[in-house]
Order: sequence, then C-alpha cells, then structure tokens
Amino acid sequence: MNSKISFFLSPVCLLMSISTYAQVKQAQLEKEKIDSINLSYITEAAVRNPILRQIVVSTEVTGNSTIKSDLYGNRLFEGKVAQSRTSALLTLPLASWAKNSITGSLLFEHSEFSLSDVKTASPEYQGIFQDPKFSRNTVGFNGGYQRIDSLFGRNVVYAANVNGVTGKTGSIQRVNFLGTVIINLKQTATTNLSAGLVLNIDRSINIPVFPVVTYWRKFSNGMELNVNLPQQAYLRKDFNSKFSGSIGTTISVSNTFFEYTDQNIIPQNFNYTVLALQNGVGIEYRLAKKIMISLNGGIQNPLSARAFEVGKNSADYFINNKTGASPYVKLSVSLLPIFRSVF
Repeated sequence: MNSKISFFLSPVCLLMSISTYAQVKQAQLEKEKIDSINLSYITEAAVRNPILRQIVVSTEVTGNSTIKSDLYGNRLFEGKVAQSRTSALLTLPLASWAKNSITGSLLFEHSEFSLSDVKTASPEYQGIFQDPKFSRNTVGFNGGYQRIDSLFGRNVVYAANVNGVTGKTGSIQRVNFLGTVIINLKQTATTNLSAGLVLNIDRSINIPVFPVVTYWRKFSNGMELNVNLPQQAYLRKDFNSKFSGSIGTTISVSNTFFEYTDQNIIPQNFNYTVLALQNGVGIEYRLAKKIMISLNGGIQNPLSARAFEVGKNSADYFINNKTGASPYVKLSVSLLPIFRSVF
C-alpha cells in the first residue's frame, strides 16, 4: 500500500531542513558550523521552508469528487465525496548538546467527510455507512534524535525517530521507527544536493528501506527550485521581503481511524488512509515578524484510498476506493521559530 509515505514525512522533512541552511546565507555557512546557527538565522530559513516552523495551524477543503468503493473486491457503493481537514502541528526543540539535538512534535487533526448521490450496490451493505456526514479526530506524536557530523569531508546527518498516531483514547493504534542517514553531496552559493537512506520499521508496510533526495537551486532571476523527494517539488519566487509565490506538486496524506462495534462485515477498528498528489499554486505573506499566512489551491489527484484493520499489514486492505480529481484550497497560519532548546 502506498500509504507508507505518511509515516516518514515528519523525519524526512526534518532532515531536509539541513539543506535550507545553505539556501539562505552561503557565506555564513562558511564561517560557522551548522550546529552553531543562531535563532535569527533559523527564523529566516523557516521563512523559505515551512518545515522549520514550530507551530502550524491549517484548514483544507477538498471539493466533491466521484467515488467508487469496493468491499472485499465487491462494489459497496458509488457516489460523490468531499472532505475537510483542520490540523494543528507543534514542533519543539527539547535539548541540544555538541553535535546532537532532540525534538518533539504533536499533531491534532479533525477530518470531516460528506457523501452525496450515494447508490448502494447491495442491500446488506446499507447499514455500514448510515450517516452520509461524519467526522473523526486523529492525534499523532514524533520524537526525534539528530546528530550532525562529517564523513569523507562532507556534512552528514544521522537521525532516529519514533512516530505514533491514534484515533482512540487511551491507546496508540499505529507506531513506527525510522533510522536515517543523509549526506551532503554538493554545496555552492546557488546549489545544494543531499541524498540518503531511511530504514522504516513498521509492521503495516512491506518496504523497509527507501531513498531520500533534496535538491535546491537558485537561478539568476531569483527563482528557487526545491525538490524534496519523496515529499514535494516546487518553484518559489520572492516578490518582496514579505510576499512570495510558488507552484509545484506535494504529496498529501491523511490517516483516519474508525471503530464500528455493531458490524460483523468489517473489522471493528481500522485505519483509512488517503494518498494524493496536490498540484497547484500558493501565495505567502509575512504578517508579522514571527507570523506567516499561506493560501494554496489547485487540483488534487488521489493515488490510493484504502482501509485495513489496525495492527495488520496495509496490503491486506478490505476497502479500496477509487476517487476522481477534485479542487482543493488550504489556508495556513504558522509561527516562525521562537523557542530555543532547553540546554
């Protein structure tokens, strides 16, 4: 199942932030080691890369798209579906010493689904989704350790992350561990290239190792190309000191947990994961010294939308939804770094 991406976005994003250091002030990097960059420098880097921001609150609305849902290979229903998500992400530096650092993140997400024009294929399935409008809450956490060092004369990052998500009070329904090594291959005033490998220990997926690549290039016209694989690729342009625009593609992943105690047809607890490509444009404005506001929109193209039992492998899904492309819009307010590590 392609939903594996949802569980490594956070640590990969953290590692990708290393490349942004070279994107802001190359001359300063020549004078300082990465681990001595001060808070004001990181703040300016976070203006160019939202990955570095410590608080992000966003609301995303996806328009109606066609949906064809299969249960155990048999048609469950057909209709239209719309979704909205409101999320809050808090990331804090917890400790740092020498070349090491520890961070922690908390995520809360509220998702709402709306089905319309539903045509049920078989009468015995009618009771599974009785309410055409329903909502779910998801809570996630990430704890990360990172060490910045050198190897063969090049900057290298070693990282370890533990991630967990749940939709049920009093339990963690999905956990995975990631170990990452990423090395800087090229760094100039206008170019930065890094690559590495991620070890993903997660019993719900079948791909334990995958590569990551980051590439940044600044052109003579001021345009910046940012490629952070497998997460995103986009072009960015500053129009002035406060206003910027971008165009590109980002992988969007949503994880929602369901519990049905009165149904024998489907598992009682299951994870529904939607993986999609969002192709669009965005604008961003620096509202205050530490506050950014962003507006993005375009077309969302779903790659997969599947449900599998909690604790099982995602390849053993029992619901497979095929959904069409739909418009989306996302509004975000974010806080640039203000907290230092505790020591």
